[in-house]
Amino acid sequence: MKNAKLKLISQLLYYPGLAFLIARILMGWAEKPELVFIFGWIAIILLLAAILIRLVDFILLRAFRKKQKAAGIEE
Repeated sequence: MKNAKLKLISQLLYYPGLAFLIARILMGWAEKPELVFIFGWIAIILLLAAILIRLVDFILLRAFRKKQKAAGIEE
């Protein structure tokens, strides 16, 4: 169960649009201005985290492919 929750969270963070959309929906449901403000910041943080995760993933994948190419392993 714990792995399923972790996988869901990682998938939400991996797709920036989906994480941002969920936070925006929560903003729409919030009736108090304070909650809208908090969910707005959560949306921004999720979007930035997702972009950072994608960037790190891209850099690591690129480094892995260079390492494979140097070792002579072809896909």
